[in-house]
Amino acid sequence: MKLFKLSGSVCKINAAKQGTGFLLFDGYIITNAHLLENDKTWHTDDQILHCEVTAIFENENTGTDHVPLKIKPVIINLQCGFDYRKRRIDFVILELEDHNFNVNGLLCHYGPQPNSGGVCIIGHPDGKVKTMDSTIIIGYEKREETLIKKKGKLIDTYFLMNDAQKNDADSIVSQKNNIVTYHTCLFHGASGSPVFDDLCQVIGIHTGGLPYAKDKSYIEYAIPLRTILENFLLKMTEGNKGEILPYNSGKQ
Repeated sequence: MKLFKLSGSVCKINAAKQGTGFLLFDGYIITNAHLLENDKTWHTDDQILHCEVTAIFENENTGTDHVPLKIKPVIINLQCGFDYRKRRIDFVILELEDHNFNVNGLLCHYGPQPNSGGVCIIGHPDGKVKTMDSTIIIGYEKREETLIKKKGKLIDTYFLMNDAQKNDADSIVSQKNNIVTYHTCLFHGASGSPVFDDLCQVIGIHTGGLPYAKDKSYIEYAIPLRTILENFLLKMTEGNKGEILPYNSGKQ
């Protein structure tokens, strides 16, 4: 019941690519930065959007979509790649043009990253109706073993992987506790989905996986929300933009 209520903060994102996002606090949306990239072209200069972006929240009682909400073209913060501690990051925070709607942000439900246990991803795979998928965390000590087993079953496919994909596989293993890994049935369109732990706390953002075929992957992962918040707060304080932060404004 609690997850169902919290899922009201999850929205469909239409950008250069379709994905999922959620209200972080007040009128600020968070999702994956890579939704602003398509066919190796970024539709942004890190400060201004070069494509229209909208957020669509569902009516939780009927399952139908509300009217798309427009996003302001000025980017609050975008980071993609690796941070100063060599942790994987991929997020963008955007502001809705209209803050006047009855949806609560999920920042107040933040939780620390677990190393084991269950998680639940809530997203819009393929831009369809909101979906929940419960799964189990694959601890970093079992991550390489999981990949080896998958490669063994799909050895021909593995050898067809290009160097970039193999580098991604090595990175996923080497990131240790810097990412949360699991298996999920949510693929395209679910990037940017919140990941909840057993206590219904938001512990990360579903970001991607290591694919070997359409809608199939060796392993999937989330970036911990703590990593994102650390980098976001650092950039906001460096850029003297701290006035938008909820602890300064009383926003939730």
